[in-house]
Amino acid sequence: MSDTIQIPEEIQNEIAETINNALIRRGFPTITIKHNENDRYPGLDIISEEFNTTPVIMKSIQVDNFGGSIKEETIEVIRKGEIVEVDIISVWIPVHVSYTHFDGGTNGTSLFSYTCRLWNDEDRMRVSTQQIS
Repeated sequence: MSDTIQIPEEIQNEIAETINNALIRRGFPTITIKHNENDRYPGLDIISEEFNTTPVIMKSIQVDNFGGSIKEETIEVIRKGEIVEVDIISVWIPVHVSYTHFDGGTNGTSLFSYTCRLWNDEDRMRVSTQQIS
């Protein structure tokens, strides 16, 4: 497995679309997604435009993620009747709402978690086993 985990843009877009669909069903604005190049904690960062409620109860509200991870794993699968080891990438994104109070304090709460596994299939990465919980 490599030291740097790279997720193709089309896969990032597919992940963003799944998260956006879950947000829209809950009445939240859509997010954008970008790869976080942090060596210690690689991940995918999400963020929405700031929004507010009516009546206005917070200075600003924003959908984002609070941590998350991308990690490589080796799992055993059965292919053509044989057990083989396969390298996969596990993605976890905790979708969060952060808000700023009028006095400057901040806080937030969890909305849901997004998880998926990415497989290399014939020189092409694909998303498998997506879950919103």
